[in-house]
Amino acid sequence: MDTIPAVLTATVTSDNDIYILVEESIDAVSVLQYNHLSEMWDKKWSVHRDTPKRSLGSPVENLFEVDGYLFYLAVHDTLERGKRLVSVRMKKYQWLTDQWQDCSKPENDELRFFVATPCCGQIYLFTHTEMHRYDPSQDRWSMGTPPRTIITPTSVVAMGTEIFCTDRSVSNIAAYDVEADSWRELEVPGWSEPDRIPQDLGNPMLFAQEGQLHVLVECYKSRDYGESNIDDDYQHIYVYDRFSGTWRDSQLSLPAARNGPWLMRECVLPVARMYTKPPGQDDHTRD
Repeated sequence: MDTIPAVLTATVTSDNDIYILVEESIDAVSVLQYNHLSEMWDKKWSVHRDTPKRSLGSPVENLFEVDGYLFYLAVHDTLERGKRLVSVRMKKYQWLTDQWQDCSKPENDELRFFVATPCCGQIYLFTHTEMHRYDPSQDRWSMGTPPRTIITPTSVVAMGTEIFCTDRSVSNIAAYDVEADSWRELEVPGWSEPDRIPQDLGNPMLFAQEGQLHVLVECYKSRDYGESNIDDDYQHIYVYDRFSGTWRDSQLSLPAARNGPWLMRECVLPVARMYTKPPGQDDHTRD
């Protein structure tokens, strides 16, 4: 495929395969796989969205790998009996039958804030009052301990047996232990400038790289967003030190973009390690 539509989300599997989810039509999405040899995207499957009748717009869609299986997770904002509810649709790809199979789903929830991530063989979905976890081996959802200090969960990432979660203003960051079903709070990143306060930050994105937790944040020079100069704004990365329990400045900022800050989607898309071996040459590695 020479050109692809806008990417909705992406995942990298344990086999280092790269998959992206793109919109095919109003009723379906396509899963594309990156071909390392041809450096092209190959269409693998179409997935029907199963949009609820009273959906209020496009769903937020995710693509995960759990124990070698791909899962498509869509969360729809719906209106039922005058209430706004979150409705979940999930499908699992069966390699033997080459079909997407419907999975069980949690009960509709009167919530609008949520984030999801796989961890230790299960899928976890967090809202501002509840936490749902899905066990693929049982095709069953159950309840866990929700975060108490994260009012509007915005970004999550799993590392080992912990899931890290933060809110929109980075005013709270907490870690969930999936084995103990318990939470602990982390220190909020220290700002590189003395006058920097949490209200000046926005759109945080947690990600893991080389066994370390990072947070990418948008930094605004002015508290008045209407007067903020785009040229003065920047996006910065902080790294969490597990041993000291503190955050340190990575000294890394994204380079200025021509038309303002870089667009950060619902997640920081994962990066795969790709190996190429031109004829007569040693292996080359690129990210």
